[in-house]
Amino acid sequence: MRKQDQLVDLIHKLTPAEKKFFKEYTAKDKSRQSFVKLYELLQQYDSYNADLLCRKLGKTKANLAHEKEYLQEILLAALRDYHADMPDIATANIISNVDVLYHKGAYDMARDMAVKALKTAYQHSNFPAAISLYQKLMRITWFDRRDGDKKFEEHDGYTAAVRRILDDIRDLLVLQDMQTRLARTWNTSIQAMQPEDLNQLKEDLQSDILQRSFTQPLFQMLQADLISTIYALTGDRDTALQYKKKVLSIFEKHPRETRVTEHDYLAAVMNVLNHSIGARRPEEAEAFLKKIRTRYYHSLPLDKNFLDKTFEAHYIEAMLSICLLQYPNRGKTQAEAQAILVQFKKTPHPEKDLIPISQLMPYYFAARLSFATEDYDDSLAWFGIVIENADKGSMIDAQIASRISVAAIHCLLGSYTVCRSHALSITKFIKSVRPLTKTEKLMLSFLSNIWSKAYPAEVNKEFIELRDKLATLQQLPDEARIQRMFYYNAWIERNLKKTSRS
Repeated sequence: MRKQDQLVDLIHKLTPAEKKFFKEYTAKDKSRQSFVKLYELLQQYDSYNADLLCRKLGKTKANLAHEKEYLQEILLAALRDYHADMPDIATANIISNVDVLYHKGAYDMARDMAVKALKTAYQHSNFPAAISLYQKLMRITWFDRRDGDKKFEEHDGYTAAVRRILDDIRDLLVLQDMQTRLARTWNTSIQAMQPEDLNQLKEDLQSDILQRSFTQPLFQMLQADLISTIYALTGDRDTALQYKKKVLSIFEKHPRETRVTEHDYLAAVMNVLNHSIGARRPEEAEAFLKKIRTRYYHSLPLDKNFLDKTFEAHYIEAMLSICLLQYPNRGKTQAEAQAILVQFKKTPHPEKDLIPISQLMPYYFAARLSFATEDYDDSLAWFGIVIENADKGSMIDAQIASRISVAAIHCLLGSYTVCRSHALSITKFIKSVRPLTKTEKLMLSFLSNIWSKAYPAEVNKEFIELRDKLATLQQLPDEARIQRMFYYNAWIERNLKKTSRS
């Protein structure tokens, strides 16, 4: 995002209640009401256009820049006042009050306020604030020489409390370091993991930090999330799902202690939904999706408008992924699958309202479902969007599955030259990011050579042999997971039913 657009983005993110508060807050300032006109104009635009704003307000660019800076300052001041009850903001305000009292020499009052705030900061895992308050208490003790022994005994107590805080910070850093390392593995490719990577995951699972019993909700949440990620990476989707449910439960029971934001909560909910699908539990995923749509999260101290809007943006993605598991053998009919695809076509796809990892997933799911319903034109179009827009370093397995799917569809349509060309380029692409799986090697070799078979009987024999080899590979968990990313058996059966090989 351009720097000059950041203020516009902030204004668009204001809730109706925040806008009302800002209007009342600025009504007090009669001296510089021109910034209000700038605020009202920025609500109407999606980006910051200095030339247009100068014409509308009758200002030079230099004056407009000052006006923009003042608007940002007054807007942030209003938001601080509006959210004064939020633990972090309340603690920051108390720290400011302690500083004022300290400089006025009101040591007893400053000490009482700082001690109370220190307990609150620690309770809500606000470690930077806790350290800052400890440093202020130390200064107060040093300058307030009355009853010195008593004061220094209190200071020893503060020091012991901060030692506990420092121990917690160390644990937090260990958890966050592991979280970063696992996220890097997750975002590249599970298939790229080597045996030593799997051994490292097993060691992580048995580490002291993941075996310990924490009492603080923040640490419980981080620990459960890490354990879930490890189980998901090692293929145990059922256990991973149970721990993702635990993360969501901790968020809902302790929103302030876990310092949960709307984005954290959104990710936790989507993780439960996606892991239900990954564990092959579409009925459970569908029931959970219905629960989300009832807005059951409305008791939480979060931005409800943002969550409503974002969950709605994710709804069609969830419906597509659930239908993929239920069609055609678990209850979903072709008419229902096609109805979901029609809804996907008609629904705007507000990528900016989706968490980044999900921005391309609706297209990927729509492509697979379109193939399942034999709508190959749409399937190729949706797969194309995934291939063209995914970064090379993300969604690797979905990218590879999309590329192989495109080649396979061209094979089914009889475009063998195009199919062979795709297969050769896909092999180079996969080698550039990770080792090929056995399923991928088998499929790409087949797609590269099927064009050379001259007679229908010979071609059918090749497809039957391919089906048998894929069935054998499906006994291996990692290969079975790769095969689930495309309807290989359906594709083979459709090829065998073709009456013409022209």
